[in-house]
Amino acid sequence: MSMVMIQNPNDKGVKVKVVGKGWFLGLGAVSEEVNVGPSSVGSVEVLKGKYHIRYKFSDDSSVWEGDPFQLDAESAAQITLQAMAGGNYGIKRSSGGL
Repeated sequence: MSMVMIQNPNDKGVKVKVVGKGWFLGLGAVSEEVNVGPSSVGSVEVLKGKYHIRYKFSDDSSVWEGDPFQLDAESAAQITLQAMAGGNYGIKRSSGGL
């Protein structure tokens, strides 16, 4: 299993969905959800595969989507939900729901 950790340094909660396709035994779409409180870290375990996150802050109706990332067996990804000029993880407004 691989770990996706979501760090939320903001003063509002966020609902995060990790969406992707696991490669183990030919699994199809995979979706794991976690609520991360203000100034907290949440995590989900997923199989190796290619994923992206969708998230929505508690005070905003907009759903945002991050760039895809790949996880190998027993690896981890940490994503910090903080706007930064020149940051290394791109986001865009999602056309899909959470």
